[in-house]
Amino acid sequence: MNANGASLEGFVKDAFAGTFGAPGGPQRWVNTCFSHLGTANNPPDMILTGGDAIEVKKENGLGQLQLNSSCPIDKLYHNNPKISNSARTCDGGNWQSKDILYVIGTDPQAQLGPKKLWMIYGDCLCTNEQVFRTLEQKVKTAVQAIPNYTWIPTNELAKAINVDPLGTADLRVRAMWMLNHPNDLFQYCVSKCILQNGGNYANPQIFTFNSNATFQMYVLMTLSKFNSLPQVDKQTILNLRNNNLLIEDVAIADPNNPAVSLYCKLICYSI
Repeated sequence: MNANGASLEGFVKDAFAGTFGAPGGPQRWVNTCFSHLGTANNPPDMILTGGDAIEVKKENGLGQLQLNSSCPIDKLYHNNPKISNSARTCDGGNWQSKDILYVIGTDPQAQLGPKKLWMIYGDCLCTNEQVFRTLEQKVKTAVQAIPNYTWIPTNELAKAINVDPLGTADLRVRAMWMLNHPNDLFQYCVSKCILQNGGNYANPQIFTFNSNATFQMYVLMTLSKFNSLPQVDKQTILNLRNNNLLIEDVAIADPNNPAVSLYCKLICYSI
């Protein structure tokens, strides 16, 4: 895989827009498949016209993902306080929520071993965002209750001004959210598929998180999401025959209720 020196975000945009190798810099994504191309400090990184939101997360290892001030989200809601007005008004602005696809991988520019790419929908990965918003509000209320400081309105958790006798220092309190890597969360799904179907593949070991692989990709979505795809797209995927490809139905713990299963489609590809 080669992104011609582009960042991971640019690589993902090229993949969806079909613009690998096209000239024009960022202009090559204008009037393609996107209704929103993202802003520097607001999620998401892109929105497909009439379709899903996409958030790209670069990782240099397999540790926790750094989400910074944006909490994990199962879907992109229209009233999300973190999104920009241009995102909120895209597609006519008449939407309440959009499915969100997290794309997690190594930077195509980095030469740090194999390139890995996870494409996983938020409702497979995260509980309802209200859980996180509630915690943020509790932290904000507790911090701003500290007496003898001047707390002012902010989009962050809290901000105090003039905290020193000279009135020259301010304090910003920001959320720094982290999320476990899908490699850790869903290794059991891949391993179970290998055990159940290894005899059908020439080299089932390639579906493990193989440090010797050139490229590995994992896609996870709910079965209901997969079944909502256009019939021609579903059939094309299911008709693929390749010893480096594994497509299976799996059961994962429902992020909103781990006592029950959430049925998903898992796609693995490794070379």
